[in-house]
Amino acid sequence: YDYRFLLILFISGLVALLFLRIYSKLMKPIHKDVLSSSGKANSFIVEKMNNLKLIEAYKAEEFAKMHYDILLDNEIKNKRKRNNLFNIGNSLFYAFSSLAYVGPLIYGAFGILNSWFTYGVLLALTELVSQVENPLIQLSPLLNQYNR
Repeated sequence: YDYRFLLILFISGLVALLFLRIYSKLMKPIHKDVLSSSGKANSFIVEKMNNLKLIEAYKAEEFAKMHYDILLDNEIKNKRKRNNLFNIGNSLFYAFSSLAYVGPLIYGAFGILNSWFTYGVLLALTELVSQVENPLIQLSPLLNQYNR
């Protein structure tokens, strides 16, 4: 019955890699939008400070403020979109990690109940999940590499 468990573990690993690929494809353009909108807002405020006397001479303070508000709203909207996707990705990763421990425990309890294997095999199953999950956890910063 261990071949079933290994098959489930292998398939869930492939599904996790698929979701990671989809997540990175979704996050990359959103992160680029955040960088672009943040750069536009920051460069506008620097240019405004450098040309403050010229803006005052043409009485364009209100126009400059409205333009900066538009840039700032765009930046905030993009950051919210990125943060929402980031939070969803981290929540799914946490749920997947939790299921990686709960699944073998349920399978092991069912195996013990039906006398397929002993408590030692259950411990070995949880250790196997731990050995598979630890490298994935060490690679988890790749999930949020676009959050900077």
